[in-house]
Amino acid sequence: MTVQQEEFIGEVKIDWQAFLKKYFNDPEITLQFAIDETANTTRKAYTSSEQFEETLNESEIFRTMVNKFKLKLKQ
Repeated sequence: MTVQQEEFIGEVKIDWQAFLKKYFNDPEITLQFAIDETANTTRKAYTSSEQFEETLNESEIFRTMVNKFKLKLKQ
């Protein structure tokens, strides 16, 4: 997990904890988070070049077409 992700989770935890304390009128409420580092995470392709590469890796038909017609992603 990146430092930014850890900071974001910490901020969310503080906000939710404050909300729950106020909502339930209970100052003793505390939240604990456990991050499962072993969980499978899937990477999302956001840019056109990432999508192109992902499709090349996943689809034999697409890869064949790209090779046959010598296709390239316009930069």
